[in-house]
Amino acid sequence: MEKPGNRIAFIDLAKGLCIMLVVFHHTASTFGLEHYPLKMAFASFRMPLYFFLSGMFFKTYRDFLDFLCRKTNKLLIPFTFFFIFTSCLLPILLAYFGLRHAPPSNVWVSFFFKENFPNIPIWFLLGLFFSNLLFYLSFRISEKFKNSARILILGLISISLGALGFLLGKLQINLPMFIDSAMISMPFFFAGYFTKHHTKFLYTKRKIWNVPLAILLFAIPALFCTESIHYLENKTEMAFSLIYVFGLSGTLSILLISKVFQKIPLISYFGRYSIIVLLIHGWVIWALVQVYHRFHLHFSSLVATALIFVLSALICLGFIPLFRKFLPWVCAQKDLIVRK
Repeated sequence: MEKPGNRIAFIDLAKGLCIMLVVFHHTASTFGLEHYPLKMAFASFRMPLYFFLSGMFFKTYRDFLDFLCRKTNKLLIPFTFFFIFTSCLLPILLAYFGLRHAPPSNVWVSFFFKENFPNIPIWFLLGLFFSNLLFYLSFRISEKFKNSARILILGLISISLGALGFLLGKLQINLPMFIDSAMISMPFFFAGYFTKHHTKFLYTKRKIWNVPLAILLFAIPALFCTESIHYLENKTEMAFSLIYVFGLSGTLSILLISKVFQKIPLISYFGRYSIIVLLIHGWVIWALVQVYHRFHLHFSSLVATALIFVLSALICLGFIPLFRKFLPWVCAQKDLIVRK
């Protein structure tokens, strides 16, 4: 686990803002708010921000086996545990008691074929796992070149993988385990890596122009993004270049505004443990919606969304310390596999 002194405050805030957008989106979708304001703008950079940050903090570690162990601890083990228990066993148990429909018999392998499964938000961990592997391979290839050519080759490989992922989406060819989703996200991963290692963005102090620049950057997807992109399904009607223009503009706007505030207690806390929120918020929303309907509540879609969103955030807030204390190995807080 990272020590508190090693953390960069505004990064936690940025992740907190983003995970709150994820929770809000899934809540809004539950109540039929398919066209809430700025939906397409938010969709253009919700996932790219996390790929960007993963690239920013990318390390090769000692060797490939060490790298693989670390990414297995942080991504693959949480995905595996929560897929088995919250996408397979829990739905089957609830179906046995008549509380929901039984999942299909192939639910155990649904993640492999990119089919819909309970607790679908955890797909992102698998996508991020493969994006790390792809970038590691790209990085090792680029090491064969010297000086400035190295970063150029790394960028070209990342953009080429993104283009291939985009083409696969256009041809409606789905690769197993969200590998195509990882591929189309590789330019964001590279952009994060480049930002940390070839600019001073991460460590420069907040400037007076941060706020107006953040507003200007956010305005790009807010005003001009008219088509949504679905990273889960690797589907979009957007032009290839616009995916990255909107995604990077929104990502940088969130990072700049986070740099201004540095820390907002609850949101920063959610950001620090955003993986736990990601893992559990789908089921929290589902449970609250069942209670909402059981009591025959009939608020407007907007009010119902706001109510469930706030309650979901509060419940996730209560679950975070429980997972940290009792299940730290399956939510990326402690390593299950330790390589000496």
